[in-house]
Amino acid sequence: ASKNVKFANFINSLGIQDVGLQGSKLLAKRFKNLDNLINASFDDIKDVHELYLKIKESVDIKDQLYRSIYG
Repeated sequence: ASKNVKFANFINSLGIQDVGLQGSKLLAKRFKNLDNLINASFDDIKDVHELYLKIKESVDIKDQLYRSIYG
C-alpha cells in the first residue's frame, strides 16, 4: 500500500544539516515538488535558506526575550 507523505516531511526526513522542519516547509512551499527542488539553482535554494535564517534568528531573539522576562 502506498503512503502519502507531505513534501515538507519528506525533505525533513532527508536529514539535511541545519534545515529542520521549518526550513523544509519553506523549501516545500517554494518548490512544490521533488522535480522542482532537484532542478532548482543553487541561488534559488540559497534565497530560501537565507529567508529561513532570518526567520530563525527572529524566533531565537523572541525566545530569548521571553525567557529573560518569564524565566
